[in-house]
Amino acid sequence: MIGLSAQIALGVTTWPECAKMSGAWDTLFFFGSLVGMAGALSSRGLIGALSAFAKTQLDAAQLPWPAAFGLLHCVYMAVHYLFASQTAHVAALSAAFLGMMVAAGVPPVLAVLTLIFNSNLQGALTNYASAQSALYYAAGFNDMATTMRLGAICGGASLLIWAVVGGVWWNVIGLTSVAA
Repeated sequence: MIGLSAQIALGVTTWPECAKMSGAWDTLFFFGSLVGMAGALSSRGLIGALSAFAKTQLDAAQLPWPAAFGLLHCVYMAVHYLFASQTAHVAALSAAFLGMMVAAGVPPVLAVLTLIFNSNLQGALTNYASAQSALYYAAGFNDMATTMRLGAICGGASLLIWAVVGGVWWNVIGLTSVAA
């Protein structure tokens, strides 16, 4: 908003020009609302309760940390379909998933880095996954079904490549040692 105000004040653009860009305003309002809702879910304790439940289930399953690590990353990616932006998803869930991973024995540095990497793989999953995907979808390149299908294919392929190639690399550089 500061940048837009500066452009109007300096005569780079005018308010009537800006007002004509309803899609941009819709996107700004939409994403702002979603980030607020994610914060509300967290502050109301829902995310903490879900995290505690998942931790209890992981403890009961007695999974070795690599299995818990893989499972949690698959769930983290799949749950992104319930969130309408990467920002809202990361704000609401990354700390909870980090806590679950560390509690399951995942080396903390590996857990932090891979949650960041995983969050970036989700940018094209849906028409609402990220600001970029919303703009591509709004441009009309694909219909909804094609967007969702391609998002699932690309997301799954990216996660698989990331896990296989990344897993080997993380082992080579020592991120998978429990003392990391």
